[in-house]
Amino acid sequence: LALADGIAQRVRYAPDSTDVGTSASEAFALGSGVCQDQAQVMVACCRALGVPARYVSGYFYDPAAAALAGHAWADICVDADQ
Repeated sequence: LALADGIAQRVRYAPDSTDVGTSASEAFALGSGVCQDQAQVMVACCRALGVPARYVSGYFYDPAAAALAGHAWADICVDADQ
């Protein structure tokens, strides 16, 4: 959780600041991005630390919204020994 918080502080959420072609290292250097950038940086950091992680994309459901919103997140394995 501390790593996720640090990434959120370093790669601030800023709509339209990146696109699907932006790499994790580019978003990190830029210091801003969207959920996909934060997720990609998290996956890269976890893998560098030897922690299994994967990038996941889907939709965020909001019953009050007029349309579904795309979303991305990192799936981290924290109990590999169990």
